[in-house]
Amino acid sequence: MNKAQMQIHWIFVIAAGSIILLFFFGFGLKYKDLETTKLNVEIAKHIGSSVSGLKTGEQFKTVKLNEKTKIDFSCDEFKINNDFKYDWSENIVFSPDAINSDKFVVWTKKVQLPYSIDNIVIISDLSQKIYLIESEFSRSIKSLIPDDFTNVQLIQFDDLQDLNFKDSHNVKIVSFSESNSLNNYKNKDKMVYIDPEDYGRVHYTNEDYNFLGKSMIFAAIFSSNNSYSCSYNKLIKKIVLITDVYYYKARYLQDCCSNFRCSYANVADVLSRFSNSVKNTDINNVNMVKNELISNNEDLYRKDCKVVF
Repeated sequence: MNKAQMQIHWIFVIAAGSIILLFFFGFGLKYKDLETTKLNVEIAKHIGSSVSGLKTGEQFKTVKLNEKTKIDFSCDEFKINNDFKYDWSENIVFSPDAINSDKFVVWTKKVQLPYSIDNIVIISDLSQKIYLIESEFSRSIKSLIPDDFTNVQLIQFDDLQDLNFKDSHNVKIVSFSESNSLNNYKNKDKMVYIDPEDYGRVHYTNEDYNFLGKSMIFAAIFSSNNSYSCSYNKLIKKIVLITDVYYYKARYLQDCCSNFRCSYANVADVLSRFSNSVKNTDINNVNMVKNELISNNEDLYRKDCKVVF
C-alpha cells in the first residue's frame, strides 16, 4: 500500500468512525429523551389516578412525587415538565396556573344545587402563601379547610403591610369584606374579593365571576383567575345540562304518572326557570328558585308521588 493509498485509508477510517460515534451519540440523546418522556408519563398517570380515586366523594390528599416537577395546568389538561400532556377534560379542576414542587394537595368538593352536579377538584400549591383577612366569615371558612393545607392562614388587615412580597407571585390575599381600606391597599393585584355569602361574586383584579355555594368559595381561594374562569364556565354548562335532564323527566312524569294528587307541571316550570337563571348568572334568583325546587320535590314525596330528584 503506497503513501497515497494509506492516507485515503485513514481518511475513510476517521470518517466512518466519526459517523458511528455521531450515530451512538444521537441514539444516546434520543434514548435519554425517551426515558424522560416515559418518566413524565408515569408522573402524569400517578396524578390522574390520584384525582380519579378522590372523585368518589368529598376527600383530600397530599399527592407526593419522587422529585420536584413542573406542572402547568389548563382547563382540560396538564403538562409535565414542558413535555407530556395529560387530558382530564372529564374533570372540573380549580388550580393555580402552575406548580413546581414534589407535592401538592388535592381536595374534591361536592356541588349540589339542590341535586348533585359533580365533585369538583381543587388543587393547591403548598408553596403559595394564602392569607385570609380575618373576619367572622373567614374564620368559619378557615375552620372548614383541612389541616393538610398548611399554606393557608388568617391575618389581620393591618398586618398585611408587614408581609414580604419578595416572592410576590406566590402570595395570594383573600378578603371577604369590601371595605374602603382595601381599595387603598398597594398590592391589590394579589387580592381576591369574595362575597361573604353562600351565593355571590368573586372579584379578581380585572374580572368578576359568580359562585354558587361554599364549594366554589374554596375553589376561588385556591385557583388562579384563568382556572376559575374556565372551570366556572364548565360547571355552569353541566348544571344546565343536568337541570334539563330533570326538566324532561318531570315532563315525562306529568304525561305518564300525574293524577289528582301528583302533578309535575309546577316542578317542570321551576326547573325551566332554574336553568334560565343559571344561564343568565342571576345569582339572587338561583338561590330563590333552588329553594322552590326543594319545596316542590319534598311536596311530591309527602304525597307519596314519584319524586323528580
